[in-house]
Amino acid sequence: MSTAELKVNMFELITQTEDEPTLLKLYRKMREVFEDSDYALSPEQERELLLAYKESLDEKNLASHEEALQTHAKWLQQ
Repeated sequence: MSTAELKVNMFELITQTEDEPTLLKLYRKMREVFEDSDYALSPEQERELLLAYKESLDEKNLASHEEALQTHAKWLQQ
């Protein structure tokens, strides 16, 4: 699986999750991974990630699974 495919798949899993405790747990784990690696987020990237997380809590900001597949079809083709 390519890096682009991994990102798309991760994004789809996150956007399909409605459970806030699960999302918060995932967010904390992601922070741990980035803080413990050479790939730490910049302050701007961290703000953007937090903003995206907050926006994902409002259902009107979410795309359906079908919309996501259509939007990212070019990355999902093998």
